[in-house]
Amino acid sequence: MGHRPGYFSHPTLGEYHLYTWCARCQCVNLTTRWAWQEWHCPDPKCDGAADDAWRWEEVRAVEPGFPSHPLLTRRYKLYAFDSEIEASMQDAVVDPAAPTLFMTTV
Repeated sequence: MGHRPGYFSHPTLGEYHLYTWCARCQCVNLTTRWAWQEWHCPDPKCDGAADDAWRWEEVRAVEPGFPSHPLLTRRYKLYAFDSEIEASMQDAVVDPAAPTLFMTTV
């Protein structure tokens, strides 16, 4: 995708090959479906746009264990959602004697 300061250019089908992954919902879909949706994520529950679209090859470069031909509409997670992080932190035990990152002065 060609980006210039202050200007966004929609990707072309040739730049994205067969599959496109959404960085918002982390689902993969056919690139043609993205194009039909005017470069918005085809998932009706997602508000992903063209700047959230990753070529599947780029995703596989980060996570080589993902298949070369993914299952469409399946979530392939590269990171945890905020709600998942919050849920995992609920069980965390905080030691009040542990040093903190922030210093306060009196």
